[in-house]
Amino acid sequence: MLFSCLLAFLFPFQLFLFSFAVLGPLHYFTEIPWLQGKKYYTTGKYDYLMLVVLCCCIAVLHYLTLDQNAPGSGDMIRLLSSLAFVAFFGALVMTTMKKTSYKIAALILIGASSFIFSQLDFFGMIFANFIPTIVHVYIFTGCFILYGTLRHKSMTGILSLIIFVLCTVAIFVIVPDAQSDRSLNHYVRSSYLFFAGLNLDLMNVFGLQHIDKDSKGISDILFRSNAGIIIMRLIAFSYTYHFLNWFSKTSIIKWHLISKKSLSIIVLLWLASLGLYYYDYFIGLQVLYFLSLLHVVLEFPLNHRTFIGIGQEVKTLFMKKEVARA
Repeated sequence: MLFSCLLAFLFPFQLFLFSFAVLGPLHYFTEIPWLQGKKYYTTGKYDYLMLVVLCCCIAVLHYLTLDQNAPGSGDMIRLLSSLAFVAFFGALVMTTMKKTSYKIAALILIGASSFIFSQLDFFGMIFANFIPTIVHVYIFTGCFILYGTLRHKSMTGILSLIIFVLCTVAIFVIVPDAQSDRSLNHYVRSSYLFFAGLNLDLMNVFGLQHIDKDSKGISDILFRSNAGIIIMRLIAFSYTYHFLNWFSKTSIIKWHLISKKSLSIIVLLWLASLGLYYYDYFIGLQVLYFLSLLHVVLEFPLNHRTFIGIGQEVKTLFMKKEVARA
């Protein structure tokens, strides 16, 4: 965690591009089979298929809206946001309900609600931009740490949670050195522009700098301003630690307990993905987009189970305090 934070301070843009291209695919290739082994944490044998179908639809809309100035792209982006909304809350249904009739009724209500909320500006930002990215790698990772700490009540967990919070505070409190060299080579700048929407939305949300995405000078704000560097620190730290945390938890998650054949396939796919990113970062990003999104969507049931677990642990903690007082 500290290593990820230190590198995020020193090389925020380079670290993210490295982590996303090198660690990211290996994470997708190992987590998806692991989730399959856990039956995707859903209550029904085939519930995950709904999430896969929704993921396919979202991916198609993503490819159709790569040119956001194309006619009808605004409507497709709103539809994409609605599908992401249905996937997120549909996963909650698949996690908490067992009867098929209840699931169908709940999904109909969720679908109707998604089209109502899709008219709100913040809706697309949250479900199309934040949840598959920064919420997944930062918020959900923080929740996993919190749940593990509450469940096992270990000093290691408490220390991890404290360091996680302190790293976040440091990212925002420590002002970037005005004298530092903020120049980036063309490859880094051009490669990162594909992710720029996340940075700009986060800057607006945190009130660091209000930016109109259609305005001029976005590149300087993104790559050279204090606000741009602070947000990039957060993104780079979140992604890098999210990936490293997964690979380091072999004794807990046991994702590595797979056959030699499966391991060989994963290694070959990972090497192929590295080749794609090396050849052209944009091509690698688009080819692997579906897998990147799929691992996020298939993890939704686990995320909801984690939220429920946190609530149960907090409730138990308060009940024990009440009993002790009595």
